[in-house]
Amino acid sequence: MSLKFTVSEIKWKAPEGQSVLKIINETKFRFAYKILCTNNEIYSTSPNEGFLGSGFTQNLVVVRKKGDMKDDKLAVQYVETDDTVVKVETAFKKEGVIPNLFLINMKCTM
Repeated sequence: MSLKFTVSEIKWKAPEGQSVLKIINETKFRFAYKILCTNNEIYSTSPNEGFLGSGFTQNLVVVRKKGDMKDDKLAVQYVETDDTVVKVETAFKKEGVIPNLFLINMKCTM
């Protein structure tokens, strides 16, 4: 059981911009997810964390602020959880939970 992602790489052709990717849950399970980045001074995401129910899709907006043109990575960590969990951090702190990880390469091509 796994989430699907519409891209595995984002290419930036300018020092600043925006990209939208989709996180898709085609499973019968609910997932908690959180977004991590190698350069939080340049990149921001919305949302940063959340829950994705069975059959739902989440748009993830990645914004690049003006800055050095270097390659970075975005990581999406996610774990299966149930409807009783209301805080994302609680889902990740459950004993024995090992998060799934999806990496998105962010390449600068000026």
